[in-house]
Amino acid sequence: MWMALGAVLPVVACLVSAPPAVDVHALRRDVVAVLDEWVDAYLVDQNLAPGSIRRGQFHDSDNMRLQECTALIAWVYATPDSRHHRSQAALDAAVASIDYMCRAQGSNGGLNEYHGWCGVPDRTPGKSSVAGFTLYGIALAIELLSPLDVMETILADEIDADGPAMPTMQRRSAWQRLLCLAMGNLYAGSGRGHSANQDLCALAAVYAVNRAWRSLSPSAPPLKSDAEVAAMRDEIFYGSPRDARNEYAGKWFSDMGLLFEGRPYAGYDANYAAVTLAYTGLCGDYDPEAARFGAKYWSALEYFFVPDVNSPLGISMEDGVSRRASREA
Repeated sequence: MWMALGAVLPVVACLVSAPPAVDVHALRRDVVAVLDEWVDAYLVDQNLAPGSIRRGQFHDSDNMRLQECTALIAWVYATPDSRHHRSQAALDAAVASIDYMCRAQGSNGGLNEYHGWCGVPDRTPGKSSVAGFTLYGIALAIELLSPLDVMETILADEIDADGPAMPTMQRRSAWQRLLCLAMGNLYAGSGRGHSANQDLCALAAVYAVNRAWRSLSPSAPPLKSDAEVAAMRDEIFYGSPRDARNEYAGKWFSDMGLLFEGRPYAGYDANYAAVTLAYTGLCGDYDPEAARFGAKYWSALEYFFVPDVNSPLGISMEDGVSRRASREA
């Protein structure tokens, strides 16, 4: 239930590319029905205690990853064939979650996964190699919601962004600050991934944060220029990225596009490859060069879609590439 939205989007995307024999309308209806059920569960599992710095938090957990559902809630609110379309409960939940993230954010713009609270009232540096997953979801939610007419007065409201003892802040300004600090963190060592799938999430978040910023601040320059984004993209796809420990981690991909996961000749397939594929596709939605690299990665990966009774997805298990190569299978 708590899967990242990045794992959901490829399922939704397949609706437009399904074979003609598939009833895409029925398939979409079934997928949306499942997503609606997930949102039903999220809406009853959110902290709505007035005055609490954790108001808007899901599942009573300081783990930032559990806020990734915010993008899904915003999506169903904006989607006409969802039961939650224009639902006040869905809108309130998404807005409360983004407000909460303004308070949960660390002093360096980062967020914590398992390392305890880093937010208000005494912010400390946040640290997580998977921050990109969460920041992508939050940025996507902001991009989906902020252009809507209903948001005009909501964005003008004053909110608690720094704890009840501090002055309030206009919601638009608080969300802008959230995005600005998040972008800085994504370009710092503490916001990058220590594996290819995590670093691709950081890149996807950079694209999404820039676009969310534009939706909130249409007349302002982007937080990162095209050249700055391209530099991170090319480092991840073709160079030797710095990982979350701010150390050089080696290449994520071979020259042929095969996933290395930072350790030459010991690449992953199975779930790491699937997540990497999904987020490469998401980056391709923003950037033609990322889309071209995604096609290259798929061409390298497709050779490892082999019959394997231990893998329901039809991809060999982790380290399967190395094992199969060693057995010359």
